[in-house]
Amino acid sequence: MMFSDLSDDSSPRCPICNGEGPPAGRDSVCPGCQELLDWCRQHLAELLEVPPEAITLKADLEHDLGADSLDIVELVMEVEEYFDVQVPDEEALKQMRTLTDAVRYIQAQTRRQPASAR
Repeated sequence: MMFSDLSDDSSPRCPICNGEGPPAGRDSVCPGCQELLDWCRQHLAELLEVPPEAITLKADLEHDLGADSLDIVELVMEVEEYFDVQVPDEEALKQMRTLTDAVRYIQAQTRRQPASAR
């Protein structure tokens, strides 16, 4: 057996950024993504008037949580204000379908990458 055969490729990966490191938090994501995930979950829960625990990583914002295009635009406005970025509404409507999509989109727009993905 060669030493390369002993490597463990099954180390935990963050489902959002695919970064290395031990998963943290209830969503099994890296700490950097968890912070942004919690921010998004809190704002979506308030905006959509749903319990935060209903907003899972794969929950479809429209079909599972009842968001409409105006809700997404309002979320985008909060993102723009909080992170001081400009986000085209039409682009956001196409790309932010789930909570995971929203976090990835915000990371891309703000160039905010978790430490584990750097």
